[in-house]
Amino acid sequence: MYIEQMVVIPADRRLHLDFDLPFEIPMGKARAALTLTLEKEQEHPAADKWVNPLLGLANAKGSTLTLERFMEMQREDIELENENDRRLWSSK
Repeated sequence: MYIEQMVVIPADRRLHLDFDLPFEIPMGKARAALTLTLEKEQEHPAADKWVNPLLGLANAKGSTLTLERFMEMQREDIELENENDRRLWSSK
């Protein structure tokens, strides 16, 4: 079983964990392991400075790409990936 919880480490460095385990987990002894992965706080750009990354594709000189065509291309890519997965898993 894998449990993940985002925590804030307090100044006293004492961490208290409280999990509601499913009833399928039997009572009794169990081995628990703790792995801490420190995450840097992400800086979020101000809303007035945010630029849609797709604008560069559509605004390129001579580009005929539209949002509708981009979305269609995304759907085509997903369908190709699904087809590859179907072929991969049906041959086993």
